[in-house]
Amino acid sequence: MSLIGRIEAAVYNDVIFPEFQGNPLIEALPPKLSQSSILTKLQVYPPLPTDFRYSGDEGDREDFLAYILMLRQPLEIYFDVFRAVERVIKQGYSSRNPLSPTTQNYLHYRVDEPISVFPSTGKFISRGRGITLLGESGIGKTTMLEQILLYFPQVIQHNKYNNEYIGFSNQVVWIKVECPDKSSVRELCQEILISLDQVTGSPLTKPASNHSN
Repeated sequence: MSLIGRIEAAVYNDVIFPEFQGNPLIEALPPKLSQSSILTKLQVYPPLPTDFRYSGDEGDREDFLAYILMLRQPLEIYFDVFRAVERVIKQGYSSRNPLSPTTQNYLHYRVDEPISVFPSTGKFISRGRGITLLGESGIGKTTMLEQILLYFPQVIQHNKYNNEYIGFSNQVVWIKVECPDKSSVRELCQEILISLDQVTGSPLTKPASNHSN
């Protein structure tokens, strides 16, 4: 099942780290929060009537037990994973500033076509990183990760940056894709493309044929 997040219009925030400044992909992310603010954002306490334990029909009170599934009390590890996710998002974007000549050069030339002249800002070098969560089944890894992802907008829509139009509109911050049953790389790639099409409202990408002419 796909995890659906929210779509927001870009609001650019000031950033302190020099390598992040002037990058609309990073400046459009939510501002950095303190540990206590992060844990507060991630907690979910369903509202309960003050007298629900002592009044009303027994069956009605039983219905409130469903709130147990909605209750979220984040542990300190939530903060560590939140910071890790936030860090890899920003690191990935730091080498993909859409306003940088390096990024434009990378996007407009095929990887298998080496060029002799590079832009003044240098050759493209990816800074993308990943994280791995390990733990026994059922301890809450997926729930924790989904809570953290939902803090960030799934899609940020851009129009103007510093009063100038920029050459793209949708920034997909994250998607959540389940591993296919057969662990097929082809099926995983198809799931990624389908998820990207769904969150951006694009026509579904037609899978390439397995058959060669």
